[in-house]
Amino acid sequence: KHEESDTFVSTCVTVEGLERNLFVLPRSHKLDKDGDVTDEKVEMVDVYQELEGMLTRAGVKTFACKPVQRKYAFEKHEIPHEATWLKVKYSAQFPKALEGATGKTFSHVFGGGIVPLERFLMKRDLMGPCWLDIKGAAASFKKVSWCKIECTVTDPKWVKKIPNPHAAPPLVVLSLNLQTILNRKTAKNEIVLCSGLVHNTV
Repeated sequence: KHEESDTFVSTCVTVEGLERNLFVLPRSHKLDKDGDVTDEKVEMVDVYQELEGMLTRAGVKTFACKPVQRKYAFEKHEIPHEATWLKVKYSAQFPKALEGATGKTFSHVFGGGIVPLERFLMKRDLMGPCWLDIKGAAASFKKVSWCKIECTVTDPKWVKKIPNPHAAPPLVVLSLNLQTILNRKTAKNEIVLCSGLVHNTV
């Protein structure tokens, strides 16, 4: 709601700082150059070192990672129900990497194909129309929409879903009607009339 006019206005929020997340399952023992299992046990530092080279070649310049406990409950029976995975996160500005990859020190990578916007919506629980509490929003002068107000948030965690405090805001709806006629020379429909009716408080 706009504070000065005390009316609802359309607003576009650009969320920066989106990330990609990968979950890497370490092997119990390393593989040799022929793909055979060796007697050498895999440590997390081994997985990190192998991933570092693969991510660099894929165009990922910086990343962070840490061991995490995760559960698995899907169709791949070779994956343990609960295990320690290496969680890797990096900026969505870098390209997606390691989707479906395997290595000498790890057997599976999950999350490589998830679009950053999809991850943001799931992480913030934005599954449909809802009220949002947005902190740290700064005015944006780069037009990306037709909204009356545009702003930017630099941290996705500043966008938070809140319970509906009141009814839905009034919407502006345009009923649009187009009349066309067939141009027999080009065999294409051409617009000859366009009319619209705007409803300001639906």
